[in-house]
Amino acid sequence: MKHHRAERPKRRLVTVAMAAAACGIIAGFVASSSPEASASSGSETFVAAVPAVPASLDPVSFQAGTRQVLDAYNSQLFNLNVKSCGATPSGLSLTGNLAKSWTRDPGGKSYTITLNDYKSQYGNPLTSEDVKWTVERGLAVVPIDKAIGLLFAHYNPKNPITIINSHTFKLNVVSATPEDLPNFAVPTFTIYDATEAMKHATKTDPWAKAWLATHADGFGPWQITSYTPNSEVVMTPNPGYTGPRGNVSKVILKAVPTPSDQSELLSSGEVDYAGGMTWPEYKSLASSSSVKVYPCAAYSRDWLILNQKYGPLANLKVRQAINMAINRQALVTGAYAGYGTPALTGWIPGEASGGTATESVSAAKALMASAGYPHGFALTLVYNEVQPGPQADQLAILLQSQLSAIGIQLNLDHTPSAATWETDNETGNYQAELYSSLPVIPDVYFDALLIAPGSINNTWHFENPQYLALFKKLSGATPGSPTFNSAATQLGVLNTTLLPVVNLVNTPNIFAMTSNVTLTTASLRTITVLPDFSQLEMK
Repeated sequence: MKHHRAERPKRRLVTVAMAAAACGIIAGFVASSSPEASASSGSETFVAAVPAVPASLDPVSFQAGTRQVLDAYNSQLFNLNVKSCGATPSGLSLTGNLAKSWTRDPGGKSYTITLNDYKSQYGNPLTSEDVKWTVERGLAVVPIDKAIGLLFAHYNPKNPITIINSHTFKLNVVSATPEDLPNFAVPTFTIYDATEAMKHATKTDPWAKAWLATHADGFGPWQITSYTPNSEVVMTPNPGYTGPRGNVSKVILKAVPTPSDQSELLSSGEVDYAGGMTWPEYKSLASSSSVKVYPCAAYSRDWLILNQKYGPLANLKVRQAINMAINRQALVTGAYAGYGTPALTGWIPGEASGGTATESVSAAKALMASAGYPHGFALTLVYNEVQPGPQADQLAILLQSQLSAIGIQLNLDHTPSAATWETDNETGNYQAELYSSLPVIPDVYFDALLIAPGSINNTWHFENPQYLALFKKLSGATPGSPTFNSAATQLGVLNTTLLPVVNLVNTPNIFAMTSNVTLTTASLRTITVLPDFSQLEMK
């Protein structure tokens, strides 16, 4: 039976990616749908405003929008097992998506995984061969997959997948880590229909990169029926996916880069979802009867990074003084419109225990004097909205005011170019900077991995044998075991007392939807702020 939304204004067909059109971007290839496509039991179109739609669907060319589009497409082996909007998500708690069951084998060098009986939009059944081809492709040509598969986890590079039968395979590792299975909840590990993809491979393009740049090729709840690079993605139900689903029969992802445009479109009912707005805009929308704001539990936090290469910041007492001088609740109130919580603990609340930061201006002044800087020093803070977000300007101004209380003259350098900011960040060309942790996988191991000595992120020149030893202990332990919990607790203490990464605010996984949409527990299981659209109910 068709559902109607009489209470909402008639939706206008609008093009919101005006920037892309202005640059002369022409509508891209429209992906062919399967000849087996059939009508869904649902009958509702769900329109989502996202900050960007990528110029390519292939994670080989990872860019703005790639993560969200692939996450919405949801052809991963696993999703996160999130209990509620208020529960902290964790990569250490998984639910099956394409995977039906999984076990860790004795000895910890492999995992046995069995697949569900799904088909791709092209009618090909999901098999172990598809997983093997996907993993080998990822480790060969997808930079993020190579990093999380070989560096963060330790997949066997010579034989990552051993096929047992058409629906069962082994994931092989050199040594076990907590990320072995959670990596397969990461959108870049989209499982491809290898049978179809290989039809489009060539001698010069053995991994079908040209074809996969414009075609969806998975086994999840959706098929992509239309794709306009940099502008729009249209998805309809994949007839080969037989898992449970809500009543949404079409999803349209529209690139809406401007937060105010997202807010306006959501308020008018022209889109059903927006997740890239400013904190004040969320606060304003929270009072609307036609919109509901979901400030779900944090899985990321905003940081103040102190580069130890800059003389004064090499002094531990100085870094501790800066940590103590910050009033985090004032940051939450002034820069986040009251959303978020002060990041006083060593880990995001709900991940692990260990360590609590002390806030005391008087104690901070004493440390500065003891360190030899009784009158402070000048420090330049660089930042851009790309990291940590639209709150960057106000956050920088508040920090400038707070740190002046201990004599630090914080010079604000708002880098206008996101590309320049990225380059300076990657090369360590800064004294201090604002950053967002936003882990690929939300859990203690990955969080520690981002900041441990030797990390590719460690452009702030942090070296500490104790931290590194505890991290190695954490990486080799079974999640939830006494060894794992003990290492996590000790690392949490060091995060609040030693690290040149100052935790500021736990940022909620926030988004807003029209009030006619019901958010179910199952729809919270993807890894980004996007809910699982296949589990939504609209009325």
